Amino acid sequence: TVKGVMPVVTRQQWLFMRFVAFLDARGDTLPSINRDQWQSLLELSKTVDKDFSNYSKEDAWPILFDEFYDWARQP
Repeated sequence: TVKGVMPVVTRQQWLFMRFVAFLDARGDTLPSINRDQWQSLLELSKTVDKDFSNYSKEDAWPILFDEFYDWARQP
């Protein structure tokens, strides 16, 4: 599954571990993500700061990542 592969694919494990926690919190069983989401997730891992301060919903991220951003920014 996507959750099993992500932490090993990149050096940005903090992002992928948080993304996996987000998917778990949603209660989803997301067996895979589409190509656009995967490529965007890799790009996100290269560009976003750990506190998401440089993330913008106005950018062309998939909706799933806007939801992830909202979840990650909750206190």
